[in-house]
Amino acid sequence: MIKPTVLLFDVNETLLDLRPLRKSIGRALGGREDLLPLWFSTMLHYSLVETLPQDFHGFGEIGTAALRMLAETQQIELSAEAAQVLMVAAHAWDLAGAKKLGLQTAFIQRPGTALYPNTDRPDYVLRDLTELAQRLA
Repeated sequence: MIKPTVLLFDVNETLLDLRPLRKSIGRALGGREDLLPLWFSTMLHYSLVETLPQDFHGFGEIGTAALRMLAETQQIELSAEAAQVLMVAAHAWDLAGAKKLGLQTAFIQRPGTALYPNTDRPDYVLRDLTELAQRLA
């Protein structure tokens, strides 16, 4: 396997631990801390709906555009072969598309997450980001 030169991280639940939100979301929902996963999936659904208007530009798109502009003004070529890129995520759906595009994939197995059985297995299945760093060192 090629050692990746680019790492892509999904943010929600991969880098951002949602457990601290359990209490505040639970308080807002009548003490129902168990509703955090439903709140999170609902938020994801509607964040996708919000990106559909043609004049809307999400943070990721703006960040990518800024990166491209900076690279252009500094005469830096942005390029990486798909096989050099490692997508890191705690949700199997984030990795399914990346794998199909030829990217390497790493699944961070957070509590309550599981691999999706109807897609290719990720290149790495790990407990946490520390284990990923150790494997890539």
